[in-house]
Amino acid sequence: MKTLVMIVVMMVTAGLTVILFYGCGGGGGSSSGSSSETPHWGVAERISTGTGTADFPQVAVDSNGNTTAVWTQYDGSNYNIWSNRYISGTGWGVPQAIEALAGNAYAPRVCSGPDGNAIAVWYQITTTSYGIFANHYVSGTGWTGTVRIGDDYSSRVNLAMDSAGNAMAVWQQSIVLTDNIYANVYISGTGWTGPVSIESSGADAYDPDVAMGPDGNAIAIWRQGSYYINAYANHYISGTGWTGAVLLETDESGSVYDPRVVMNSSGHAMAVWRHYNADLWANRYISGSGWATATLIEASPYSIYDDDLPEIAIDNAGNAIAVWGQESGSYESVYANRYVSGTGWAGPQLLESAAGDAARVKIAIDPAGNAVAVWYQHDGARNNVWAVRYANGTGWGAPALLETDNTGNAYNPRLKIDLTGNVITVWQQGDGVQDNIWANRFRFD
Repeated sequence: MKTLVMIVVMMVTAGLTVILFYGCGGGGGSSSGSSSETPHWGVAERISTGTGTADFPQVAVDSNGNTTAVWTQYDGSNYNIWSNRYISGTGWGVPQAIEALAGNAYAPRVCSGPDGNAIAVWYQITTTSYGIFANHYVSGTGWTGTVRIGDDYSSRVNLAMDSAGNAMAVWQQSIVLTDNIYANVYISGTGWTGPVSIESSGADAYDPDVAMGPDGNAIAIWRQGSYYINAYANHYISGTGWTGAVLLETDESGSVYDPRVVMNSSGHAMAVWRHYNADLWANRYISGSGWATATLIEASPYSIYDDDLPEIAIDNAGNAIAVWGQESGSYESVYANRYVSGTGWAGPQLLESAAGDAARVKIAIDPAGNAVAVWYQHDGARNNVWAVRYANGTGWGAPALLETDNTGNAYNPRLKIDLTGNVITVWQQGDGVQDNIWANRFRFD
């Protein structure tokens, strides 16, 4: 998950000291305290329309609490990219398609800037090739149109944004039978600068992720080598470029999977990845110093499956929370481990208490270290979406059910925290005929 923060003001709400900021990807948030109403989850509502299945939603928020959700939706012939906007104080608008190219489009990502503008990226199989595409949302105008930002045979795109609305997209791209990692920088007011390779080892590289700080610096991470045996990173310096790929760990006893990275307002970063034997590892980047030594943060004998990949979020103080799902005997369960700056990792903690398999946990955190995790969990008949809040200095609260529609299964929750502390959660949910996109908000306002 990418965490991008910008400090605005500090205040106290419901016993929590928080800092206002905005971001893109999985982290970010704050509290305002402008209402005496007890903070609570609202009522789930459908935000997609149409008769085609909608799935794999993503969400971002701007500095005013306006939200942009994107997802894929089938029109009977192709998968397209759709979007809906939540306007603070008004509600969700009318969903619209934001690309109309021939061929299937998949796996969108979205980020929002402080001015209400947003960028969505995805990969698409056109009539002639694969490619990475983007669309830019301009506040007050709308989506400006699809542009191609990556070359043939590209996939697995991720996106991050800084405090000025500049963005970084990274993806894997096949060049002469070898998969490489490419990046493209978006300059606010100018556009995309063009794709560049950010690794040159000659070995296959997969699963890139990227995080960006408020100053425009960024870190990309991926897995690479024979059987993807190592985790690598590259640091982007705004105005200078990429500094060169570095190795994040030296354990070559098995493959690396699902690398993730986040960055805070000071330029410090935290990376996490899963090892082939179900171990979970992390490494910390200190701005001005570089990467530390990889640390084992979970060594359970139980398996971490492909749909239980780890996620990570970081606050302004450098504290971080990693979450993941893993088998725990009778069920698959979701866990968290908290990193305390200057102390280290506290140890794994179970997040859910209900019976039934739980998976696909996601995490968002505010600059003061308060966090929310969401996941889906089976109740014996269907999957439901759950959430739990972490209060810095207090700990994890009780899990809450976010939807009560028992028509079909709910999957793939994503979340974001806006400037007034409201948590925006989106997911896909079946109605007996097709999957649709739903949303719920944890409200401070």
